[in-house]
Amino acid sequence: MTEEQKRIISDELKLQRFKNKINQEDMAKKLGMSTKTYMTLENNPERINLAQGFIISDVLNWNLYDFIWHKTLLNVTSEKGE
Repeated sequence: MTEEQKRIISDELKLQRFKNKINQEDMAKKLGMSTKTYMTLENNPERINLAQGFIISDVLNWNLYDFIWHKTLLNVTSEKGE
């Protein structure tokens, strides 16, 4: 995953959190981690595992498929050199 792809996904994650009025501290609590750890995860979305993805999608009422598809599409696009 390129830095640009990471930024795009990270920004979308932050946007979804903002739309749902969830701060980083609350999201960290839902995931059972420190706020600092969540901030690192949010800025490095390639580190989000499936279990965390389910929790994030549930808390944000955000379709997990949309998140995974977006992440996968970015990876495929970069592999083709587009």
